[in-house]
Amino acid sequence: MVVLPVMLTRRTLFSAISSVAMGAVSAAVRIDDDIPGGNIIVDAVDGDTVSVRQDLRDTEGNWFYWAFRVQGAAGRKMTFRFPGRAPLSALGPAVSLDRGRTWQWLGADSIHQASFTYTFPARVKEVRFSVNIPYFDTDLARFLDRHRGSPYLKAGVLAKS
Repeated sequence: MVVLPVMLTRRTLFSAISSVAMGAVSAAVRIDDDIPGGNIIVDAVDGDTVSVRQDLRDTEGNWFYWAFRVQGAAGRKMTFRFPGRAPLSALGPAVSLDRGRTWQWLGADSIHQASFTYTFPARVKEVRFSVNIPYFDTDLARFLDRHRGSPYLKAGVLAKS
């Protein structure tokens, strides 16, 4: 039996305590958007199926972008379901196992209608999901640092407005 009480707050969108029959295993699962580019709302939890949607608070219309983090789900298989038409690429969501440093596509076989399913690796504490492979200022800084001294690259201000 799995028990998943839902707690919604501003930054912690979903916290769950799961108990496996006979109390042998207990794990806390947390789903939030407290990451660079994070943008998700958890609407409901039914076992290992989580209903999610983009947070459209500053947007007019339906915007495709979303990203979120899951912590404490090691070894579990979970399905993330979007309402209506899923904002997923043909390759499924992008996934990061190293706090957003590197990303890979989950794959088309992870998609089923308006949802995707993921089996969390046994020893990974945090997994990030995104509609795309994000690129932030920290990624640019790593790139510039890696190519410092290159005669083909110059960083500077292109324009001011």
